[in-house]
Amino acid sequence: MKKYPILEPIIIVLLGVFVVVVSFSIESVVQSIAIGADFMPRLIGVVFIILGLALVPESLKKQKVANAERAAATPADEKKCRPSFKEFTIKYMHIIFWVWSLLYAIVMKKVGFLFDSIIYLFGAMVLLTMREKKRNWLVIILVAVIAPTFVYILFRQKFFLMLPMGICKYIPLKILR
Repeated sequence: MKKYPILEPIIIVLLGVFVVVVSFSIESVVQSIAIGADFMPRLIGVVFIILGLALVPESLKKQKVANAERAAATPADEKKCRPSFKEFTIKYMHIIFWVWSLLYAIVMKKVGFLFDSIIYLFGAMVLLTMREKKRNWLVIILVAVIAPTFVYILFRQKFFLMLPMGICKYIPLKILR
């Protein structure tokens, strides 16, 4: 999206609109409470819309710069050598991250919250530290394992909220049930 920086805020705004529209189809089980199950999705959708609109002015400036660079580029500049995997990943990091997040949401029910979140966090941290010369692998692994495990156990054991179990139902540990 380096060529067209305006696309990113437009996608964020459209995602926010989609979330708000879909939230109207959520039925509230209890009618007596003021805040129902549709409140948080609507709030998140509105926040996405506001943040996307806030990014528009900066994206328009970047669009002008990108257009000027393209106009000034010579044909010899376009015949650069093929980028390495790391350069490619850094260049398209935002697209890869969106796809990674979408994949996380799609496989959540089958794999389960715990293992899906561990894999997602590990991949996201590796992706986001791609520019670093040296990564702290121990911290990445510990955070990727401990944070989702803590959230999973907290929600299941203390809040009594059922997160998707997925393959956890086959693991004979009482704390995971």
